[in-house]
Amino acid sequence: MGNKSISKTLRVAVLIRDKYTCQKCKIEDQTGNSLEVHHIKPKVFDGTDDKENLITICYMCHKYAPNHLDEFKEYMDSECDGQLTTLLKALKIVSEQYK
Repeated sequence: MGNKSISKTLRVAVLIRDKYTCQKCKIEDQTGNSLEVHHIKPKVFDGTDDKENLITICYMCHKYAPNHLDEFKEYMDSECDGQLTTLLKALKIVSEQYK
């Protein structure tokens, strides 16, 4: 799970900074099991392991994250789509019914 080049200490520091929350879809996981730490600027394009270049995203969002910096920024700014959006909308409707 996640990027094996990132130390466990750095991974935890990024998860804590991002409040164990996917920065794309906002899913929270205090265990961190479904979360991954992603390089904003990939290492193959001279990205670093600095915290400023790392972001917490869940497994599903990471699966669809582009590897180019400009495309990644656009991806992060766009609304969630696909199965995740459907699930989030359903969860919101259900939680509103039980307030």
